[in-house]
Amino acid sequence: MEAVALALILVAEPAIVGDPAQGARVYRAECAACHGAEGLAPTALGAKLKASSLRDPAQQLPFDNERLADLIGHGIDGTGMPGFGRDLSVLEIYDLVAWMRQGLPHLADYFPAAGQYLAKPFTLDKPALERISAIVGPLAENETTTMVATLFAPDGALPTEGPEYVPPDPIRLDTLSPKRKLGYVIYVPIAMGGQTQLVGFGLGADLVIKKLTVANGNPKTRAASERELAPFIGEGGRQKLKSALTSRGRASPALTKTMARAYLRAAESAVMYDKDESARHVFDDEPATPKAADAPKAADIKVHR
Repeated sequence: MEAVALALILVAEPAIVGDPAQGARVYRAECAACHGAEGLAPTALGAKLKASSLRDPAQQLPFDNERLADLIGHGIDGTGMPGFGRDLSVLEIYDLVAWMRQGLPHLADYFPAAGQYLAKPFTLDKPALERISAIVGPLAENETTTMVATLFAPDGALPTEGPEYVPPDPIRLDTLSPKRKLGYVIYVPIAMGGQTQLVGFGLGADLVIKKLTVANGNPKTRAASERELAPFIGEGGRQKLKSALTSRGRASPALTKTMARAYLRAAESAVMYDKDESARHVFDDEPATPKAADAPKAADIKVHR
């Protein structure tokens, strides 16, 4: 009965705004034992239960606040994630959602004109892996699958609360014209400043870097890291898939090498989306991102180590 009541309240009150400070208290009491003290990495117990990183913006992409609250309240079937709808009030659940979101970049930060977005994980295919390997060396197995958010201009008025998530429903997907595509947001972890930083790549539809953000750490650390990454903004592009990314000498060689690898991983993941989109729109009157098929062959690539 409590689960039914929770579901009814979540539908009836979709605009509940939680308190992140209260959410931190709820998190410590109910979630930290599995998801870790800061929600960034699971504990040993959580790893056994395949607990996720709750503060990873890439994992949050397919969920709006109401969907996150529903998952917390009801749990996730087939996993070790139980439902907390009987232990927490609806407001406490939304407090927890607010804490999970606090301080993380929003998709509108990358593309203010976006009205809709898709989010789907893509695994790099053999040609992509060969291109990357020829330039920066092979990827590890855990680097081959990446969540890709693809953003589109609105088909009408711009939403006031940021871009709307479009679920993977064939009818809804057909409404997303490739001509409205603005670009992609992809998060890639890199080694930087003696720690692992989660870097958000805002790539235009041409795969040029439009914006770079750091999603973890305190605000001061994030700001310093983003200043180091600034020289790479404006770099990249589809032709850059043939050679390593550069900073035109404005960043250290070590960071440039690290970013070259991360950029290729992000850009090739976006190409994987383009291939998926092209297949979906193959019978449309308008071509769907024709450049998706123009990715370079391994033989054309300039090796850079």
